[in-house]
Amino acid sequence: MAQKHGPADFLKLLAPQILAELRPPTEIKRFTRNPAVVGAYIETAVREFVRRQVQPLRVATGAVIDQDNIPGDVKLPQIDTIVWAPSPVPAVFQVGEFGLVPRSSAFGILEIKSSAYDIPALDKTLAAAVIKRATADHLPGEEEFMHGAAPGLGVVCLRAKGQSAKKLEGMTHRERVVVLFEEAGDKIVPRPAEVYRLVNFLGLLRIRGRLHEGQVQINIDVLKN
Repeated sequence: MAQKHGPADFLKLLAPQILAELRPPTEIKRFTRNPAVVGAYIETAVREFVRRQVQPLRVATGAVIDQDNIPGDVKLPQIDTIVWAPSPVPAVFQVGEFGLVPRSSAFGILEIKSSAYDIPALDKTLAAAVIKRATADHLPGEEEFMHGAAPGLGVVCLRAKGQSAKKLEGMTHRERVVVLFEEAGDKIVPRPAEVYRLVNFLGLLRIRGRLHEGQVQINIDVLKN
């Protein structure tokens, strides 16, 4: 008699299928091993996965703006992936995937890396103060359903051979970063728990979007003389 999948076995079987299009692109390396080209492919695939998961929210790359920005600021941070909605106001200078998103319309950010390089820079990008400046304020009671999670996450697609694991693993344990695949010998293996952390995080952003829809309005009183 055939055995049923147990919960753990089923989740392990399902994880790589969820990210089927994100498998490290061994085929593209037949054409190029330029890390910039390969990395751009991987990061675009991850962003497309994020876009499907957060619908009807939108996904952009660009920057987040609000009244605290210095006019003409040359140090306005570029953000890899912004999950947002045109409520209470839409993005501006929106062309293709690019947009300047008002902070009250930005519900989460992600920093996507093709592999585990420059972890100190990733750590800096995901600082609590940076995430707070780039995402909408919590509504009353929102922290409870977020379970203390910040609306920002790092996504490392592949930890390649020889890449340092110590600091990266520390960030994954604190659920600030997920690592989707790693090289083990001659194989590329998925990390199921990290895959589902990403899925759960994107689900929280969808909930944030629904909670904020119609609940935040523009304070037009500040325009009165």
